[in-house]
Amino acid sequence: MRCHDGKHRSAQGVVVTQDCNACHLILAQGPQRETLVAAGLPFQHPEDIGGVELEMACHECHSGTQP
Repeated sequence: MRCHDGKHRSAQGVVVTQDCNACHLILAQGPQRETLVAAGLPFQHPEDIGGVELEMACHECHSGTQP
């Protein structure tokens, strides 16, 4: 996630996107993962954090490493 912090740019000045769907496609999520959606799904945080996940980047709370 360190490359997606808004500070990394290409030689042309393009910032590396913070859009998870640019590299990842969520096919199924949540406790009922029985149905796959080939077009992908919008991200749903596993805990109710009041919509904060829509305003912040994942790396602002998560380090990207497992404890």
